[in-house]
Amino acid sequence: MFYLSLVGTATRVALIGVTLANAVILARVLGPRGVGEFFLIAQVVAILAVVGEGGLSHSAAAFFGRNPLESRYMHGMMLRILSVSVTVTLVVAAAILTQLHDVILPDVRVELLWIAFATVPFAVYANVWIAMMAGLGRIAETSAVLLVGAGLWLTLTGFLVVGLKGGVDVAALAYGASLAGQASIMAIVARRHIGSLGRAGAPAPRFARQFISFAGRAFPGAIAHQLWQRMPVFLLNAFYGPTEVGIFSTAQQLVQRTLLPIVAMQSATYNEMSTLSRPASTSAVNSYVRFCWWGMIIVAAIGIALAGPIVQVLFSGRYQAAVPVIQVLLPGAVFSACALLLDAFFLNQLHRPGLLSALAGIQVLLCVGLGVLLIPGWGLAGAAMSLVITQVLGTLLYARWHLKCTGSRVRDLISITRSDVRTAQRGFRRLRSRGLRQG
Repeated sequence: MFYLSLVGTATRVALIGVTLANAVILARVLGPRGVGEFFLIAQVVAILAVVGEGGLSHSAAAFFGRNPLESRYMHGMMLRILSVSVTVTLVVAAAILTQLHDVILPDVRVELLWIAFATVPFAVYANVWIAMMAGLGRIAETSAVLLVGAGLWLTLTGFLVVGLKGGVDVAALAYGASLAGQASIMAIVARRHIGSLGRAGAPAPRFARQFISFAGRAFPGAIAHQLWQRMPVFLLNAFYGPTEVGIFSTAQQLVQRTLLPIVAMQSATYNEMSTLSRPASTSAVNSYVRFCWWGMIIVAAIGIALAGPIVQVLFSGRYQAAVPVIQVLLPGAVFSACALLLDAFFLNQLHRPGLLSALAGIQVLLCVGLGVLLIPGWGLAGAAMSLVITQVLGTLLYARWHLKCTGSRVRDLISITRSDVRTAQRGFRRLRSRGLRQG
């Protein structure tokens, strides 16, 4: 499984380059205010996509690994549910956001909201598809499709935003069109691996009820997690406007790029956490957390030291205020990365989506409270601190639950062992030998 993590990580490194290039283009062409408007719309899409999927991505990640022979039935069932849930989500969201956009999204034009609404169905399917393929252990295919989607977005941005000198509206359209293209590719890949999308009989009594019940228990946590990650941005917009959001989003996007390899590792663990015994899965996730902890500490230290030159070279002096924001956010990313790996264990091995929902709810309340307290006086730094404090405290609580549930010790999560080194060496040798054969 460590080999699958390396395969996914290698592809995600390329994905970092493509998405970073896109972020640089948008930042330089649109400027801080334009980037702020675009980023807010992208956050609306992300939140509505999670609402529209109704927790089904969590069920997909957990059930596809344990029940691969029922993949066709589960995929068809999800599509039928999504056709209803997405429609309801968009109708309700349109009624609320178009009437209250001056309160919820001040200084963001209604026209951009309509583009966001049109993009949501494709984002919903992408979320569910990624979880479904992770459950099946199809890491290479997932990474390749995400890379193609990112390349399509970069191409459309270059042609429409740079070549035709389009503004924020055109950038949002390019984003939506790239997601539509990516979703189309995902549907083709799903058909190839799962079979026809026609209705298939239920595999066993109450199977559908269990699948939907799991999604329902995960749903509050999924929404809370999205809100927690994005509340500082919306509060910053309410207090300061899109320009500050543009600077903050630039910093946040750079920091989030460091998590892409960890997301690949998380995807590789879903199938493992579903199929291994409790002792074996505990040992595996502890090993992953150890690698993640020290790897991210090194990345964060380098990022903090080089934040100034990186921002100057990539984004220009207009974004210099993003430097201290990056330096504050990077330590929080170290803790968030470890939490991502523990997510897979709690979801697929312990089957505790309700526990994840409770933790996410606590983090939302804490983040909102800290944001209201810190952002008016501290601005960008206050937004960053409100997010990092909740990341650190949430991960520490997460780790405490993990130690209690598994009987592990603190050193099991932070001390690299000889076995870890040997596992890493075998994974790198296998990756290298495969590369030589393909070459």
